[in-house]
Amino acid sequence: MEAFIEKIIENYPRYLREEERFEYHLEARENPDMRDALTALRIRLGIIESWFVLLDMDERFALRLILTVNETAERRAAAMMWTCQLFKENQTPVQVRKRAIHKISAFASMHRKLMQAAFSDLWRH
Repeated sequence: MEAFIEKIIENYPRYLREEERFEYHLEARENPDMRDALTALRIRLGIIESWFVLLDMDERFALRLILTVNETAERRAAAMMWTCQLFKENQTPVQVRKRAIHKISAFASMHRKLMQAAFSDLWRH
């Protein structure tokens, strides 16, 4: 389940971009099939964003750090300060990320059928 969760989280930025594209095209012209696809995509985004609520601030930061593609100097500085603080607490970003994935995986396991239905293209079990 953890590999499945990681794959979904890796796709989160792509889902956000797809949502923008659907909205852009639907503003120009209504399309029922595209509207249905946007609804399904928003369900996926809602599920992922609900997972973030399960996490503490460090765990959220660890996951979002991985998702950030266009990092600014300020984000790199914040990440460095956060990493230094973790080391002072005898933790690593990898440990925090694994803990976050484990929490999400435990939750998703309780809702396996929903996860399988919402992310059927990624489901390999």
